[in-house]
Amino acid sequence: MTVKTEEMQEMVEKVGGKAIRTHCENHGKVYDEEMAHDATRDVIVMMLEEGKQPDQVDKLTVARESINAYKRERRRNQLYRDEFTHIALSPTAEEEEHSHLPPSAVGRPDHRIEAAERDEAWRQTLDPVQYTIARRISQGYTQREIASELRKGRGTIQHYISTLASAMDGLL
Repeated sequence: MTVKTEEMQEMVEKVGGKAIRTHCENHGKVYDEEMAHDATRDVIVMMLEEGKQPDQVDKLTVARESINAYKRERRRNQLYRDEFTHIALSPTAEEEEHSHLPPSAVGRPDHRIEAAERDEAWRQTLDPVQYTIARRISQGYTQREIASELRKGRGTIQHYISTLASAMDGLL
């Protein structure tokens, strides 16, 4: 690795890592250090593949690309976790008979029950638009995606989210 490559790597890890942490804090997301590390590595690889030098990369671009890579990583992991949970919760009859795995090895079987109870509580306390926004946030949608789906402005969605956070008192 050349000195310039090491400089870029150090800058991306520092700026990208801070941007991801700040993004998670601002949007109420759980910060996962391993996913953040993978995301910054993806950004480094992308920039090296594009042939960029450290002096050609600005911090805003690094921050934006790091956050986007982190979001992709979260979605990817969420898809695999949902798939694994579905597989783990839906064994065949033969697998049920011969399964010797402890419950902790197949995930949390009560996860779906908790989600259904939370969903029902939201349905009873929120109006339809608030309910849809809360569901989409819990599914990892961005504010822009929610705004597009509901055909509302992003600022309106931000307002709904801020009122939801205070109204739900930790249910989100």
